[in-house]
Amino acid sequence: MPIVKSLLRDRLNIVSDVFKSKMQPARHRMVYGLLREELERPGGIHALQLKTKTPEENEKQHGREQG
Repeated sequence: MPIVKSLLRDRLNIVSDVFKSKMQPARHRMVYGLLREELERPGGIHALQLKTKTPEENEKQHGREQG
């Protein structure tokens, strides 16, 4: 199950096992596919910065930030 780590103005951080073995472009296509209606809706989201990671990638990054 994906975990939305944060949703700030135009930024979305998602950590999920479903991203394993997928490159960033494929991960982003998955997310944009889920948000398609909102992206196409007048007045909806028009720009979005995505950070998509597996739980392992997320732990690795937090280890570097703390160490």
